[in-house]
Amino acid sequence: MIAAATRANVAIYGVDPRGLGAEFQDLASIQSFPDDTTLGLGMSSIFNEVRLSQDSLRVMSEETGGFAVVNRNDFTNAFQRIVDDNSSYYVMGYYSSNDKRDGRFRKIEVKLPDKPGYIVRARKGYVAARGKAPETKVTAKDGPSQELKDAMDSPLPLTALPLAVTAAVFKGPAPKGSVVISTFVNGSTLPLAETAGMFKNDIEVLGVATDDKGKSFTTDRNTLNLNMKPDTAKRVSATGFRVIQSLELAPGRYHLRMAVRESNTRKAGSVSFDLEVPDFLKDALTMSDIALTSALSGIAPTVRPKDPLEKLLPGPLTSYREFVTQDEVALFTEIYDNTKQPHKVEIAATVKAEGGQTVFQTREAHDSSELAGSAGGYGFMARFPLKGYTPGLYVLRVEAITQSGDRPTTAKEVVFRVAPAGAQ
Repeated sequence: MIAAATRANVAIYGVDPRGLGAEFQDLASIQSFPDDTTLGLGMSSIFNEVRLSQDSLRVMSEETGGFAVVNRNDFTNAFQRIVDDNSSYYVMGYYSSNDKRDGRFRKIEVKLPDKPGYIVRARKGYVAARGKAPETKVTAKDGPSQELKDAMDSPLPLTALPLAVTAAVFKGPAPKGSVVISTFVNGSTLPLAETAGMFKNDIEVLGVATDDKGKSFTTDRNTLNLNMKPDTAKRVSATGFRVIQSLELAPGRYHLRMAVRESNTRKAGSVSFDLEVPDFLKDALTMSDIALTSALSGIAPTVRPKDPLEKLLPGPLTSYREFVTQDEVALFTEIYDNTKQPHKVEIAATVKAEGGQTVFQTREAHDSSELAGSAGGYGFMARFPLKGYTPGLYVLRVEAITQSGDRPTTAKEVVFRVAPAGAQ
């Protein structure tokens, strides 16, 4: 079990819910012990059994990088320690000089300079692979490159080609959701080859969403043949460029990985994150994600192989949540109304600063007759210029309320930062 956990990069936190005095709890449930002492049944055997079970929790936890919670009744602080432990940590990877595929456990020791107050808690080791190494397959002419495959298979994000990715989920063909994915490539790290006054590179983009049962769903593999004039090449190097794709997924939880590879130096980058596609037909009132764009985000060249928001959002879906004070932000979301009787739905958007002060608000009302009896959605868009905003964090909230019955409500929030002019 420890070998399987270390291979999957899983830290175990063993908890004994019996708390303090587990031995005495077990003793209290026993009426008497047999008179025959050769059976080894008595108070010492009960104490020994509890000790062994708690030792198992300690070993499983320590060997996988976690810790055990035993012999204590303060579970509130214990669970907070577990949350804190998983909220701030380092992930490090390395290539071992021992390439033997012997399936043996190899110890790892992580050390820090001698500093008081610092404690290292890390995985104790890993289990080497076993058997014959997989053969390198020749990439099909019309298939993804080997570098793109390696980026998709890597357990850690690759940063040789820096990326920023966001995904917004909207209602798709029932019961699926339409996931709009915006992948932004850092232009300053993208090598361009000059030929006859044109600047060139070929870019591969691919995304894979994996559900909790291990089934995978892929976006189209898009190959972009960049062949740019000097002015366009300078703009790409200065601002980067983005690719917008979409993927239809059934309701559920997914792990989404996006990867990009360029052909000039064969560098690749990848980003992965968790994604949830809700069932938009489940409740009386539901909402899509909030899609954001801004006036300045549209400066970066955008390729849209498949963008359902192209005609709904005034600019391309942006991957960033930081805007400068000379920018203007636009949002778009959809409210899905599954109530059949006639009614009205009120939609409101507010922006609040860190101290709770409201700096922007707007609202509008919709009548259920607009949907013509179908369980469709109300599109909601708003814009707000950032001129006059104090640099700092802000919360954008969109809320919809049904003006009938028990007043079903739905809401989404997005945190964003405003930077001083010229910060980008």
